[in-house]
Amino acid sequence: MNKKYIKIIKLNVLLCILMLSFPALSQSPIQNQRTLQQADVQAQRELDQANRLALQQKMRTYIADINKDLRGTNKNITPPINVDDTTDISRHNVIHSDQQQPKPIYAFSNVDNLNMRSQANTKSQIIAKVGFAETVQLIGKTSDNETINGVSAPWLLVRKSNGNEGWVFGGYLQENAPNKRRTFEELEDKQPFATKLDIPVEGRLSSNFGTRVDPKTKKSNSFHSGIDFAAPQGTPVYAAESGTIIRAEFNRNGYGNLIVIQHSENLTTYYGHLHKISVKVGEKVNRRQLIGEVGSTGNSTGPHLHFEVRRGGVALNPNEFIR
Repeated sequence: MNKKYIKIIKLNVLLCILMLSFPALSQSPIQNQRTLQQADVQAQRELDQANRLALQQKMRTYIADINKDLRGTNKNITPPINVDDTTDISRHNVIHSDQQQPKPIYAFSNVDNLNMRSQANTKSQIIAKVGFAETVQLIGKTSDNETINGVSAPWLLVRKSNGNEGWVFGGYLQENAPNKRRTFEELEDKQPFATKLDIPVEGRLSSNFGTRVDPKTKKSNSFHSGIDFAAPQGTPVYAAESGTIIRAEFNRNGYGNLIVIQHSENLTTYYGHLHKISVKVGEKVNRRQLIGEVGSTGNSTGPHLHFEVRRGGVALNPNEFIR
């Protein structure tokens, strides 16, 4: 055989051996890319599996911690799904309880471009705007009021329909949808929805508004112009709303030691039978400010606070005003 052909045959054999020893050399560029992609996919699968196992362990630990806290309550939390089927965990604002949850409370902005802020004050960052008549959900409120443009109200933590949350001044929200735009100045001296009266004392409701048998004279169908809260003598009494003290004296018509506070919209609140008066006429007070102590002065059969709400001198049912 020709030596030239023998060399060609040997060269071809050598190339076959090399291709069998190194498969990549026998692959096209597309096949090379596929091989690399398969390696990447396998690496990602292994990473996903490791993450899934970590998430499953996290869920098991979380549930175990909850059940540890519930020990002795005859309650036990079980996963709503098979933990081994878990592929991801995300945060959701959901309440699980065997008790009936309170219905959400909504309010409407009665001004345009109401500032929603990061904190409950006018100096904090504006993070969003609430438009005229826009509905927001009430989440929380400050314990103290602030007065802006003559309107006294707490700051309210609200949530917009898009989920954004922030603080707005409560004086510019109302319970029902407004039918006209108002400026801040037009709202001056208006009683906003957010400023319903606080209960002025910690005690037991012992007598309601309306006709009753008078506990002292025993007369039937006697008109009771307020509501009574039974409490030990010396129990603190607080202002149900911000306002100005217009009476702080002993009253001989049955109230005993009496405080009267003037609020907006010709609304006044009465605090009777006090043991101690801690404010003076002309003094301005804030909601939940201490004004006196429970007593049994005047026409009283025992320590309690007599609480009235009046508008233009007409006694109204306090239960329609207090929270």
